[in-house]
Amino acid sequence: MDIQTKQNLSQPSSFRIDKYLVNDIRGFNVQVRLQEEQDRMRDGGAYDCDDRLVRNIIYSIANDYEHSLFNFGQLDPARFAKQWNYDAGYLRHRVENPYQLTHMTQDEIAAYRQRLRENNGCGDSQDGRVWDTQLENALYILSSRPISFERYGEFAAAGGEGKESVEVKSHATFTLLSGLSAIRRERGKTIYTYTLNENFEKNLTRYYIRGEVGSLISLRSCGLDSLYLYLVNLKNNLGLAHKHATTPGELPDMDYLCRLADISFTTKDGGPVPEKTRKYQLMRALERIDRETDLDMTVTWVGDGGEGLYSSRGAYVPVIDFGAASAVTTDTSWGYGKNAAEGERTAIQRQLITKSFLDMYKKLFTVGSYMFVDPADFNRWALDGSCNRKEKETALRLALIGIFHELPKNEDAIIRSFFRTIGSGAPADFSQAISSFSI
Repeated sequence: MDIQTKQNLSQPSSFRIDKYLVNDIRGFNVQVRLQEEQDRMRDGGAYDCDDRLVRNIIYSIANDYEHSLFNFGQLDPARFAKQWNYDAGYLRHRVENPYQLTHMTQDEIAAYRQRLRENNGCGDSQDGRVWDTQLENALYILSSRPISFERYGEFAAAGGEGKESVEVKSHATFTLLSGLSAIRRERGKTIYTYTLNENFEKNLTRYYIRGEVGSLISLRSCGLDSLYLYLVNLKNNLGLAHKHATTPGELPDMDYLCRLADISFTTKDGGPVPEKTRKYQLMRALERIDRETDLDMTVTWVGDGGEGLYSSRGAYVPVIDFGAASAVTTDTSWGYGKNAAEGERTAIQRQLITKSFLDMYKKLFTVGSYMFVDPADFNRWALDGSCNRKEKETALRLALIGIFHELPKNEDAIIRSFFRTIGSGAPADFSQAISSFSI
């Protein structure tokens, strides 16, 4: 366990994450680390970036979206550290070259920091602060550095307000977070609020794969989380195609897997790392992932022509087999839910309705700066069918569009049935109260 980690607390075992990101996770990692020419212009060189921390923030956001909607849109450093096995002191540690200041020279940075000190923290940045702790720097990168995806689905209204369309673009570029703010609370505690990219958020219920929280935490410290998610996605893609093993000559090749595993291709003195050394390191990485996850995979090695055995000399083509039981069964009876594993429809439906009601509650009752929703207050409001009935019907219709891709023809009957459900003496928790409601 590295210096950044400490004992983890119990939490949900799995979460959904946007499949488009995992489809191109190697490209995403490269872009986060990428040092553009203008970033190198200053004396201090390129900006600092803990790319593993950046990835873990994305995992945390996806986890909150599924399991902790009341915390969605805010990041509490203490809670993040406990859930994702980070040392709180590491997250508070200041980086020398934060991304926010990459457009400045060293002299300009020194002068800027001096102005902040003289003006009690008020400077030239949008909110008068330098985002320069490890955690803040990673958040700032996610909110200001656009990421490009080779293929990405973008959602838009179609045919009026009752339908939603998605266009899969060959290239899409956007920032994952917007509206990033630091909020000072009691006893000097700071939390961070954000808005997640709308398309990324929608794909957490429409086009996604499942990741295991414990596996990501275990594999993060050795840089194997990206390789793990790639393998989860590979297993899912094979299962959808009614296959369970890769084919020699197709992806993944050894070099691609090595890059995902952060295996170096050059030695410290600049020479090439022998292919057999990289193969051995990759074998160790794959064995660790198999040991610490539920992927249940077998890896064999063949030659370029398909010949060879696991230990044969010259066998550098990996064949990954997840077993005949890895076929994926999907529910094709509802909208974009065809991407959901069978049995998840009710859970996603309940989540979308709850999120839509939460958004409406915030729109109605939060004014000015970010205000935090009290779960008890929300539940009382959401379960009162007579209070803000028109707004609640609007929230339900928005959820139905998310579920079905369009408003169903029997929407009025669905709405009446829904409000009968929440008025039937159900539990005091809104999400539990609608667990028996199925469309």
